[in-house]
Amino acid sequence: MAKCVTRSVSRLHITLIDLIGRLGRIDGGAGVTLSEPSFVVSAQILDHGSIEFSGGMEYRDIAITCANRYLARACRSCGARIEVIRGYELHVGLGGVTQLCLSIAKSLSASMGLDEDPIELAKIVGRGGTSGIGTYSFKLGGFIVDAGHSYPTEKQLIGPSDQVVAPPPPMITRIEIPENWRFVLVRPLGARKIYGDLERRIFEEGRRMPEEEVWRVSHILLMGLIPSVKIGDIELFKRSIGMIQEVGFKKIEWLYQDKSVWSIRKKLLLRGIEHGLSSMGPTIYIPCRENECEEISSYISDEKSISLDIVKGSNRGADTIC
Repeated sequence: MAKCVTRSVSRLHITLIDLIGRLGRIDGGAGVTLSEPSFVVSAQILDHGSIEFSGGMEYRDIAITCANRYLARACRSCGARIEVIRGYELHVGLGGVTQLCLSIAKSLSASMGLDEDPIELAKIVGRGGTSGIGTYSFKLGGFIVDAGHSYPTEKQLIGPSDQVVAPPPPMITRIEIPENWRFVLVRPLGARKIYGDLERRIFEEGRRMPEEEVWRVSHILLMGLIPSVKIGDIELFKRSIGMIQEVGFKKIEWLYQDKSVWSIRKKLLLRGIEHGLSSMGPTIYIPCRENECEEISSYISDEKSISLDIVKGSNRGADTIC
């Protein structure tokens, strides 16, 4: 069968909304699709039942797991040849696991001559059980808000996507990201990555946050973030991002960041530069107009051992060719 190549996107996860669930729904969130970094993955269905993998060894276990999940549904007797041609670091707050898994599933699906919806592929490979931002970014691009999950009917456990079983949530809205918006991404190299048992414990702590903070996050989202993207008001967007860092689950996520991450945050706070922590970190993002990003970057470029990039949002999702 054909060899197919998928180029993914990445995403910023701005915040989860509600981990308490008193209204009968949990999770919910907002995020921004990024053009870079990205995965480029080739995959081909094979007649024999084994998986051949090449590419970075840090991707191997996840890649094989996701490929096996897809093949278990699509062709139990088949194997696959998978190559990660280009990738980016996992567990740094940019949604790498979801993008890798969906890139593999989409390429395998295309290799079989199918055009399956990424939402269905996410169900197959086990992504989107908490946040739908990565899945909808892969499918559509843009600024995304998802509605979370029905609780406890659709979803019984509260935790990270790789530790719960639930389909991707419904999407509330998708809005085009203004063309002149950019995002400075900064991450201390060697900063702690939060996943696994520690991530689960942080979610458990999030369940104990005051319900008033859920209301506050919802207010900022509805009257700040969503309209700011819709009308292209980056100053309102920046203020909304700044407010979100001080409330709800995002405030808890900040408590677990390394000193090196806090060092960058303190420098930005001293200059009055609004910024956010993407997902569980350690990546910090700074929204900026195209003509002001270089100056903002210069304020933190003297930090030791950091990754620093200026990236565009993406109003399209992943691309696949065969």
